[in-house]
Amino acid sequence: PECREEFPEKKYTVNRVLRKVVQAVPRPQPVEIPSKPHQEQKSHCVDESQQCLTHKEALKLFCWEDECPICVICMVSSKHAGHNFQPLYEAVSTFQEKLKTAASDLERKMKHLKECQEKQEQKISVIKDKSQTLEQHITSKFARLYQFLQDK
Repeated sequence: PECREEFPEKKYTVNRVLRKVVQAVPRPQPVEIPSKPHQEQKSHCVDESQQCLTHKEALKLFCWEDECPICVICMVSSKHAGHNFQPLYEAVSTFQEKLKTAASDLERKMKHLKECQEKQEQKISVIKDKSQTLEQHITSKFARLYQFLQDK
């Protein structure tokens, strides 16, 4: 109910007609959003000789939408219509900068983790030393107490 009050009679009936109508309506299938091309999908652009497989031209541009190098003929084709391009050497520089940034971030995190590990190892060493000292102290106290009881 709209009033949000509990319905006093808990007598519900099954509406089979409504159930059949709902079951008859086709459920929409989840739409899969196309993701960035995977490495195996990109391999159609390039062969080992750094030439376009389709046009046998040198790869001089980088398509940002497909994330792969392309030739000048591919740039004007309908397959890459409306895409953004950049000279290949500039794209390489961009990716190198991204890699350097990521590497420096990872190195910084690694340094921090190593410092944390060293601190933890020092704490473990201190705790082991304290436990060994405490164990020796307890053993000596026990031995004295045992000797005291033996003497009585």
